[in-house]
Amino acid sequence: MVRMPYFLMVYDRQAARILELREFAEAERDDAMRLRDAREETEMDNERIEVVLFGAESEDALRRTHGRYFGLSGTLAARKQ
Repeated sequence: MVRMPYFLMVYDRQAARILELREFAEAERDDAMRLRDAREETEMDNERIEVVLFGAESEDALRRTHGRYFGLSGTLAARKQ
């Protein structure tokens, strides 16, 4: 069985950059969700900030599957062609 960590990301849409990326072990899932909820509440009125919690095998896997957050969307599109 593969253990899947969670990654809490706070992303500035306007600046197109990650403000925070924090990894949580699978056993810390509930803590990660509480922190995501609290951060979403803090940023509720700031439309430029996106708060998300991802499950991924690794940060590398997260970068491959959600490259737009890491500035990789052009690179991924070029690879698919």
